[in-house]
Amino acid sequence: MLLMWRFAKIPSYIFRKLLHLVAFTSLIEMMLTTDCWYIASLTALLFAALVYPILCRCEKYSWYDGLFVQKEKGEVKKSLVLLFTMIAAVMAFTWGF
Repeated sequence: MLLMWRFAKIPSYIFRKLLHLVAFTSLIEMMLTTDCWYIASLTALLFAALVYPILCRCEKYSWYDGLFVQKEKGEVKKSLVLLFTMIAAVMAFTWGF
């Protein structure tokens, strides 16, 4: 995804929408590749828990601001945690229960 943005010169607002599409399709991928709802839900939560500190560290570098379009400071981190927590909850409630 990042290579595509870097070399194809996709406008930032389209790249942002592509990130949303990738995040949504990850829900489908997790549901199709696992047998148990709790494994898929835990995978989503684990992904958010692992990527959040990486984003916190990368925020300190100047190239980070050019990588993501943020409407406010810290939006990418907050969106990541909310999205993958929601994905875990949706899988738990719709598939698990």
